[in-house]
Amino acid sequence: MFIAILIGAVVLVAVPVSAAAQGGYGLLVCIDPGHGGKDPGAVANGLQEKDLNLDIARKVKPLVEAAGYSVIMTRESDVYLSLEDRCAIANRAHAAIFVSIHNNAYMQDDQGTETYCFYNSAEGRRLATEVHREVVKRIERPDRGVKEAGFYVIKNTDMTSALLEGAFLTN
Repeated sequence: MFIAILIGAVVLVAVPVSAAAQGGYGLLVCIDPGHGGKDPGAVANGLQEKDLNLDIARKVKPLVEAAGYSVIMTRESDVYLSLEDRCAIANRAHAAIFVSIHNNAYMQDDQGTETYCFYNSAEGRRLATEVHREVVKRIERPDRGVKEAGFYVIKNTDMTSALLEGAFLTN
């Protein structure tokens, strides 16, 4: 639940960042609950990342809508979507912002939040930084930083994009 609250807060903070660049509010936000269907994502402590990501996204959507934004989700149930499908949904809808929600797993002592933008994307870094700052502040997990990466969904969306790794399922 705490991750849902923090993501909602983060998206609400981050949306105006891109909105200002777009010249106004009422923009379309695409929320991407990572993994799904045959792709469970990280699995640890009896949890599957795909289920947590979807739960978080379902709680974030009405928070963002209540702030006056339109929202689409790449998936609203436990279905498999390819990375290409996820990007196509956001691109066809002409979303202004794309936020992919994930959680991590690795070693038992690894902890924290990290957020990604695509290489050399100033707007992506700005979005990722705002998302990251709010998430770290609200869930009080170690700060693993904002990083650049070539993840497919942040590389192949036509809008400002970020990918959040909220917490580690392994701890």
